Amino acid sequence: DVSSQFPDVMLQAKSCMGRAQAFSGAAQAGRKSGDEAVAMAKKVNSTPMISGALLALAEVLLIGNDSKGALENALEAQKMFARSGQQDSEWRALLMAARASDLTGNKSAALSYASQADNLCAGLEQKWGTEAYNGYLRRPDIQSYRNEVAQILKRK
Repeated sequence: DVSSQFPDVMLQAKSCMGRAQAFSGAAQAGRKSGDEAVAMAKKVNSTPMISGALLALAEVLLIGNDSKGALENALEAQKMFARSGQQDSEWRALLMAARASDLTGNKSAALSYASQADNLCAGLEQKWGTEAYNGYLRRPDIQSYRNEVAQILKRK
């Protein structure tokens, strides 16, 4: 069985599939895949796998307008990323928390999370160096996430 031989690969595939389903309009199917990915990660008991699956699920829940579930998963992932020093993932989890707070109408929480996300992302330059950081910022997914942070911060 592939899932028992390569749980990390199966988990990545489930998370990726969940996001793809949600982005293509199948939010319920995406949520199911996302929930399965989190369950698989918890079964393997791997903190990096759990936090990554929680972050992907938070994004899927946002797409499906489940802001409460998205906020819970994003903040759980953020704490795990913070403990393990994964600053590049932590800022994205904070962005998901900001988006979820924004959806619920909690503008002050949205601004706070977005500001923290912005500071953490900017701090990566010092950690990685300018060249690596600029390469990171050129990634289309990171540009999109950075634009979302900027949009929330503009509403001060």
